[in-house]
Amino acid sequence: MTLGFPQSAVGRQSIQPQLTEPRESVRAETAANPSENTTENSVENTASSAEPRDSVHTDAGSITYIQYLLTATSESTPNAYPVTAPANGDSSTPCTYSQSALSLLPCYNPLKIQFDVVLPANFTISNSSSSPSILPISSITGEGPPNLLMLTNSIDSTDGGVTSISASAYCTGLTTVVNVTVTNEDGSVFKFTNGSNLTIPCTLGVTFNGSLSSSTTGDTGNFSLVPQPLISGTYLGNFSDVGVAFGSTGSSQLNVTVNTNFTASGTVSVAASAICSAQTSALSLSSSNALAQANGVAPGIVGISVGDSVELAASDSTTLIWFVASNENTFGTMLASGTVFVSGYVVTGVCAGTYFWDAPFRLATGPIRHQPPIPRRTHGVLVHPAWRLAFPN
Repeated sequence: MTLGFPQSAVGRQSIQPQLTEPRESVRAETAANPSENTTENSVENTASSAEPRDSVHTDAGSITYIQYLLTATSESTPNAYPVTAPANGDSSTPCTYSQSALSLLPCYNPLKIQFDVVLPANFTISNSSSSPSILPISSITGEGPPNLLMLTNSIDSTDGGVTSISASAYCTGLTTVVNVTVTNEDGSVFKFTNGSNLTIPCTLGVTFNGSLSSSTTGDTGNFSLVPQPLISGTYLGNFSDVGVAFGSTGSSQLNVTVNTNFTASGTVSVAASAICSAQTSALSLSSSNALAQANGVAPGIVGISVGDSVELAASDSTTLIWFVASNENTFGTMLASGTVFVSGYVVTGVCAGTYFWDAPFRLATGPIRHQPPIPRRTHGVLVHPAWRLAFPN
């Protein structure tokens, strides 16, 4: 299976560590050691492909891309921004539930940190706990904030980003161990230690569970670190759907292309009356339109792929919409492969000021696998600083 990362207008931004030039195709693998994911058998894939995406993406030069979502569990002192709106189906206004590890509570909103990792060619996992392998954390340099590829809902962040993230891994026997340290914008520090998984052989493409400690007094708990499927391709759905089952064809379309530096571009077609009654005709929006280019997630960057989400600005000459697609439901559970929830805010033009939440979209081709309704996520969406005030928690 191959993933396409074609170069786009926003793909000129550099990434640290320096990557090779984008290739026409990128293989998706979940082999044990990323450095061993080399094969002569690649199949061409474009942004319109609708095959399910794996969590580890390796290109022909053996550079490996992993998008992670780190979630705190059993946290003794809740460290996420309090949500102000309850989950879908709960009538409490505002939330009457405290933040906690109890995912069944309607206002559950655990601490989350999203980030991307780029492993160089021939990367191997150290077998020494005293000298672990360093995992290079991706960030886009040049225009825009340096933490553009790092998102959090921590109360220790002033704008949804973090000051720095460091991560390391080693393999001992049949166990892979990962440690992550996060420095927040207020100077506090999260330590996520001994995240382990029994793997044969060792790999970074699996879920890790470990312990959380913080420089905030009394803040302890556990965490999970989960590699996320790449959201890229053509998805069909309905922006007006509420609580429906996945599997319907859908009358709207979302096309997303993700580049090797995690910038994103795309087009969106919105069926008539899908967002508000004033929208009497269909909309054809593009990230290449000047209005979208001027109002992306950062100067010169119209969209980005980080952790479990894609954030994309798309417009025509008058209507601008900020889209956020993710593969999580309200309980933090990953959706089935090839399905996403799409939320958004209409910035200008027809339906300006309108929100839509968790519209179900699925990859466009392949057999329809009908699924029952899945709990929506009507709060707690992570967005970049430029959009944060527009999306209420």
